[in-house]
Formats: sequence, structure tokens, C-alpha cells
Amino acid sequence: MNREQFLNTLKHELRVMDAQECKEILADYEEYFRDALAAGRTEEDVARSLGAPRQLARELRAEARIKDWEESRSPGSFARMFVAVVGLGLVNLMLLIPLLLVAGLLLGFFAGGLSMVVAGVGLVAASVPGSGLTQFITVDLGGIELTQPLSMGLSGIGVFCVGLVWVAIDVWLTKWLAIGVARYARLNYRVVRGEF
Repeated sequence: MNREQFLNTLKHELRVMDAQECKEILADYEEYFRDALAAGRTEEDVARSLGAPRQLARELRAEARIKDWEESRSPGSFARMFVAVVGLGLVNLMLLIPLLLVAGLLLGFFAGGLSMVVAGVGLVAASVPGSGLTQFITVDLGGIELTQPLSMGLSGIGVFCVGLVWVAIDVWLTKWLAIGVARYARLNYRVVRGEF
């Protein structure tokens, strides 16, 4: 593979990235080729030393997504980083399966906590006199039915608070899971790049 073929393949594989980011990466590799050719190496030798451009593009995309997530820790940037890391193919199956299970559990806990928050709000709304919802909602606590507005309102506040704490703990655990994934991916990336 010569320089043009290498750079064209790399450009094609990086097409999903930001145009400016892609342009800068290609400029770096063009400069690398120029320096290596000036040092007497052949285009084929340089391309071979850089590895397969498709794999290189996956690594570069994963690295870019990790940086994005580190700069803006949002659920969206985490999802993009997660997909890029999985796409990188460096996360081995032994880690990937437990990671997916933990991610699924955290998502389930989040949905459970959010449901409790919504149920708490519903109970409080139903306890408001004149809301007309009391007749449709009955809370059964171990055989004791709460149909009085005050008991229903207090129950709603309790359910809301437990749900809120549940969601907060889940978000905190998800944050640490994301940090662990980012560190593991960065370590794999550095190993593949031969930095260790």
C-alpha cells in the first residue's frame, strides 16, 4: 500500500468524525509520510509500519470519543464513547460480557428509580383534596390500605425521596463505570500503539 492508498483509506474510515478533526489527523499522517520519505524510507514501508488504516481509524475514533467524554461528561458522550470502544474491538470478550451485564443492571436500576419518582409524584398529586384521583389509587402496605389523603401524600413523598436517592446512586455508579471504561480503553489503545 502506498501513501495515497493509505491516506485515502484512512480518510474514508474517518468520514464519521468531525471534518476539522479528520483534516487535522490526515495532515499529521501526511507530515509523517513526508518526514519518513525524507529520511529515505519507502511509502510502502511507512504504510506497513503504521498498520492497517481501518484499525488505525477505529483507534483514532475511540480516542476522540474518550476525549469528548472527558471534556463533556454527559450520557450522550458516554454512549458515543461506549460504542467507539466496543467498535475498537480491543475490549476482550471476558470483560465485555460482564460490562454489558453491569450496564444493563444500571439501566434497569435507573428505570426503577425513575419509576419510583414518578409514582411518588402521582401519589402526592392524588392526595390533593378535590383532585378526584383518590378513588382510583389505593396503596396497600402489608394489608393496610392507605386511602386517606394525608397518608397517601406522605407515602408519595417517601416513595419520591427513595426513588430520588436510588437514581442519584445509580448516576454515581454509572459515572464510575464510565471512568473505568475510559481508563481501560485508553490502556488498550496505548498497548496497541506500542507505548508499553
